[in-house]
Amino acid sequence: MRWPYEQIGVTTARAFRNLLNKIIGDIGADMQEHKDRADNIQAQVDNLVADGDSSPEAAQARVGADGTNYTTLKQRLDAEHADVTTQLEDVTAQLAENTKVINRAKDKKVPLGGYLLPKDLNFKIKHKFRYFDLMPDKFIVLTDQFITNFNQFTTFATIHQLATPGVGNGLIQFTNSSDYSCIVKYNVAPAVPNVSSELTIKNFGGGTKDQDTVYIGLYKDESNYVHAWYNNRLNKVGFDAKVSGTLHASGIVSDIHLQPGVRIMFVLLENQVTLLSNDGNGWSKLSSWDLLGIVDFRDELTLSEYKYGFGVAGDAGTVISIDEFKGGYYGLVGVRDPNVVAWSDGVPYIKDNKLYLTMTCAGLPGGGGRRAIAAASFGVFTLDLTSYKLELIGKIYFKRNNVLMPDHAGNIVVDKDDGSFHVFISTWGDHWDTGWVNIGYGKTLENVFHGFNVIEDVQILNMQTKNSAYDPHALKINGEWVIGFIETTARFVPWGFFPSLVKGDLNNLVYVGGDRSVVVGDYTGCEGSKLQKIGDKWYLMAGQNTGDYRVYDLNMTYVTNLNVEPITPIPNAHPMVTPVPFRGKTKYIMPMFDVQNYNGDSTMGNFYVLEASETENGYEFPIRIPFT
Repeated sequence: MRWPYEQIGVTTARAFRNLLNKIIGDIGADMQEHKDRADNIQAQVDNLVADGDSSPEAAQARVGADGTNYTTLKQRLDAEHADVTTQLEDVTAQLAENTKVINRAKDKKVPLGGYLLPKDLNFKIKHKFRYFDLMPDKFIVLTDQFITNFNQFTTFATIHQLATPGVGNGLIQFTNSSDYSCIVKYNVAPAVPNVSSELTIKNFGGGTKDQDTVYIGLYKDESNYVHAWYNNRLNKVGFDAKVSGTLHASGIVSDIHLQPGVRIMFVLLENQVTLLSNDGNGWSKLSSWDLLGIVDFRDELTLSEYKYGFGVAGDAGTVISIDEFKGGYYGLVGVRDPNVVAWSDGVPYIKDNKLYLTMTCAGLPGGGGRRAIAAASFGVFTLDLTSYKLELIGKIYFKRNNVLMPDHAGNIVVDKDDGSFHVFISTWGDHWDTGWVNIGYGKTLENVFHGFNVIEDVQILNMQTKNSAYDPHALKINGEWVIGFIETTARFVPWGFFPSLVKGDLNNLVYVGGDRSVVVGDYTGCEGSKLQKIGDKWYLMAGQNTGDYRVYDLNMTYVTNLNVEPITPIPNAHPMVTPVPFRGKTKYIMPMFDVQNYNGDSTMGNFYVLEASETENGYEFPIRIPFT
């Protein structure tokens, strides 16, 4: 007898299948044994009845297989029948319980986990998208279509006489009997230095002297403003920054010809300004300028004093007309550094069939170096798991050294117990000033997913390395913080970078190890460290700039490479493998990006979703409903 049978207490599909097959085999063997015994007894009875025999053989038939001596043969048959019936009832009950286990898994209540190994997954490109949105609709905070004047702005002149604007019927118009100017300043200031504003020009004035100019920017007063301008008379664009009465000018570009109906946009990212135009065929960058050393919009007090606005300057008797003004926040021209938002135990954060993730939002200024890094920002996105529609829903800035930093390349962890938000970030915001990058950490009870948020009191974590550290991916595994990250030689000379791992309390992290073997020369190695569970086992993954995707265990021992369809141009890959529920199974996807820069700037890139052709029965992680 093999009864009693083992209880099902395993969570992986492989172990579950093996144990279930064993139980079924044991049940079959026991039932066959009972059948053989019953057949044997029945044969004896048949013989006795046929022969009318009450000889010693009949007495022998009254003795059970376990040695029990029954008074009559009927007593033995009845007892053993009752025993078999009881055992079969127990078997039926256990099979019913095992069926419940299976059904609960199918009903998405109990995870079965997976048995796939990283090397088993084969990722193919499923979706590609260029996310370009200079001012998303949900980021607009001010719109004026000049239906009527609600006294929502004030005016002042920068040169010549002040023109009093006329407002109504969908236009604001400026004119004067003398040469004139007028700045329209709204009573709305941006909260972070991530600004976009847009102006639609109905008509230029047609002046023949030197002024037929429109302005757009941020304004404090006559002595303090920053704006971009287009002079229709001279066909030039440029920037003015006036601080405490001192005028600075730069970014002048000639041979620019804009037509009535054109839209122009002013963008401020950190302390860098950009002017763009759109004649109906998409946005084109006209000029950019770095305000470093002139004014610091990272200072919250300074930024709060500058308001959205626009303006004009014209020759006497000319009329300049404006259709519409919008003010808000900048979106992006590309993405990089994808990280899936997760609960503290690693469960992907999914709400309404949308996976939450963070990525770096590429900025506009060209020239690489400080300008490209400081112009980027940390964005929060949702990814529809059916259509793969990507949507930017918020951004996060970080207060360090009493200024707002555009730090990026990090991840968000939602505490599964109290709902707080743990935010880990790379301190790229002041890298150009310090030459270093560190891992910053902040915690807040405020929901940081939507709108624009600031993490106060950022703590710099001691990653137990003398090198720079960036690209953190942190989770709590078995109740302990584990952080994968990239470390590189100090001040990036030469630039070799490799994946590393620490674990423990955030105030006392322990260095597990790093794989320096991936550095074979300047600007070589791995980036984009990612922690993920595959087949009920945790791994660290990172992407080489050769296009390989390396997988390590949590002792930083190399395991294998992922099989991934090549993306060109090859990114410094971030292999964000993510198990998601799909029709009773686990599907493995990988958000990714390339280095297809916008306008030649160091911005990166197109957004991709890759899918593994392999799926797993049941779920790698339990289904969890968000708090809100």
